[in-house]
Amino acid sequence: MIRVGLVGSGKIALEYARVIDSFNHKIEVIVTKNKSRSKKTLIRKYKIQNEIDDFESALKKFPQIDFWIICNATEYLVQNLKIAIKYKVKFLIEKSILIKSKNIKKITNNLKEHEIENFFVAYNRNFYDFIIQLIQILKNDAPKKIIINMADPFTQIIKKRGIKFKRNLVKFMTSHWIALILKILENLNYKIQFKSITKFFSKGYLGYKFLYFKVKKSKKEILINFNLIPDNPSNTSISFYGKKNIILSPIEKIHINSGIKKKMINNQNIYVPIVNSKKTSDKFKPGFKLMYKSFFEKVLNKKKNNQLVNIKDLVKIYSICEIFEE
Repeated sequence: MIRVGLVGSGKIALEYARVIDSFNHKIEVIVTKNKSRSKKTLIRKYKIQNEIDDFESALKKFPQIDFWIICNATEYLVQNLKIAIKYKVKFLIEKSILIKSKNIKKITNNLKEHEIENFFVAYNRNFYDFIIQLIQILKNDAPKKIIINMADPFTQIIKKRGIKFKRNLVKFMTSHWIALILKILENLNYKIQFKSITKFFSKGYLGYKFLYFKVKKSKKEILINFNLIPDNPSNTSISFYGKKNIILSPIEKIHINSGIKKKMINNQNIYVPIVNSKKTSDKFKPGFKLMYKSFFEKVLNKKKNNQLVNIKDLVKIYSICEIFEE
């Protein structure tokens, strides 16, 4: 029986609990300061016998836990990240952790490579069911250009979460786009060259920002264009331009344009694009089940997986985020 420690008791914790239960894994202990209805639901529904309000105390009291899912409130994630690394426990932590890339480097500086491969960050969009199909298409048809329109509702989040989130909005909302692109490129064996970053044009923090850089494999190059377009969620998209043009818009839906065809409309020949579309299908929160499965197979069985984001990968992702946050 695989024993899991769950840190947090909110909506995301409920989503994780559903997935954990689907594999017949046991939530051995829940760590939470919350007295909410969702905590009571978690404890009752998943028969959690142990509850504690301090993560470090839980690590000392329950050394038998196979790994930890850390998904509590954003303000506690940095503290819990440091504790988990200090005790070198296997963990998957939520992506909304707000910390500078240089500080991640500091707290992971003395870790060995095999230890880093036990510390992962939850980027569930990397595990949408069509992402593997997308990677296979791109391996046979490498794009010449990728355009990412990151259009998350920043103003809404500031109103909801408070002004303290203003300087961390790209990490909090938008880093999942960057993580997805970097992992796709890694699967295609392209090397990210940060030195080739071109300065972006800015119209204030919540204005438009553009970032261009290139990735290389042998003599082939791909131009990457990140566009930060706050408060325009309907414009959110990732576009891959090769022989086939592929668009993710919204991120949960893939559109593959493989050419054009002639169509007769009102006695006139009209040329229309040939587009196949597919929406991610998952009875759980999209990507969660495959992400969780990939995580526990990696940390328990050392099974290779190129879609997981480890703590070292997070430095690269947040380095790009911080260019937008300057």
